[in-house]
Amino acid sequence: MKVNLRSGDVPLGLLLMGFALAAMWNLRELEFGTFTRMGPGFIPLVLAGMLLVLALAILIKGLVGHDEAVRYAFKPLAIILAGLAFVAVALDHLGLVICIPVLVIIASTAQGRVQWKPVLALAAFLTAFCYVLFILALGLPIPAFPV
Repeated sequence: MKVNLRSGDVPLGLLLMGFALAAMWNLRELEFGTFTRMGPGFIPLVLAGMLLVLALAILIKGLVGHDEAVRYAFKPLAIILAGLAFVAVALDHLGLVICIPVLVIIASTAQGRVQWKPVLALAAFLTAFCYVLFILALGLPIPAFPV
């Protein structure tokens, strides 16, 4: 049996296992209860246990599987994170109507070649959708326009 540490399933399995164990650790003070009288920690702990079993299965598949090596693309990830950081910093000053299209344009450059018509259409749609949802429907205190 050959162990394959280059599979993309290994980091995913470890990440999911970390989430499951962190959830179990945070749930330790909630009352579990019984199957007939469930406490507030019953369902979250069962779901965390299911996630842990899934994580172990993914990790084992990644360790013993015969997948090819995974190449991670860090440049697109950095571009998308830069767009999110821009929105986090600029939303209070520039407003939703400017930040959403800028975020869509920045994120679309992560794929390399940009087709501007669909990107601008998506930016317009998402801006209108976010304005209607977050400002009109939910009434969140987000500035819509530059302050």
